[in-house]
Amino acid sequence: MKVVFEEDDWEPLVEIFRNELQESGALYKMLNDQRSHLLSRKVSEASKIDICIDKQTAKTTWARKRREELVDQLTVKAGVDQSTPFLRMLSCFPEFVRPLLEALAIESHQMMVKIRWRGRQNRLLRASLTMRVTKRSKSL
Repeated sequence: MKVVFEEDDWEPLVEIFRNELQESGALYKMLNDQRSHLLSRKVSEASKIDICIDKQTAKTTWARKRREELVDQLTVKAGVDQSTPFLRMLSCFPEFVRPLLEALAIESHQMMVKIRWRGRQNRLLRASLTMRVTKRSKSL
């Protein structure tokens, strides 16, 4: 693949990646706060964060979809198959911007993995606490 993208193509992508990372970072922080409350057995405090987490999840999803839409547009413009992974498209960008785009793409992926992992941990922790409370109430 030869370089086909101009600054007008990749600058919006950098901005969209940064926005996505900002939104997903905010979500990850909320999940960590929720986890702290759950570990302290403050289930009601953890539940209060649920609404904020739902709203932030929607923002994060919207940001990710914006990025995916722009990448799809760029694949069409480059004339490559839309199933081509973004990192394989880096050669379509000017050489000086490739490391930045690669780092942003990798960080975005890693953040999504961390969010999914923390969300799963929180659900399991909440279920465990709920089971303990249920067992205690039955034994009374």
